[in-house]
Amino acid sequence: MRRTDRQFAKLGFELDHENKYGAIYRKDLGKYYHTILIFHKLSAKGKVTYEIESFRDDINANGMNDSLPMTKKEAKLALKKLKEIKRRYAKQWR
Repeated sequence: MRRTDRQFAKLGFELDHENKYGAIYRKDLGKYYHTILIFHKLSAKGKVTYEIESFRDDINANGMNDSLPMTKKEAKLALKKLKEIKRRYAKQWR
């Protein structure tokens, strides 16, 4: 377990999945899960773009997931994890 994973665990999140494309953290809030999705993808121009999403892990009446705000600490950890994934897997992306 890496340091960022331990710091997320202190906030109540557990690492659900991690691979060369990104990582998924989940936190059980009783009625639903708060999910933080950290990943990269290729743009139409062939450049790597990075995304961090925070959402409620159930479907609302419109068939969509509700986005949830992140605290400053969660956002900083997500950026730190994004940099960690970039360092570890960047050679495998191309």
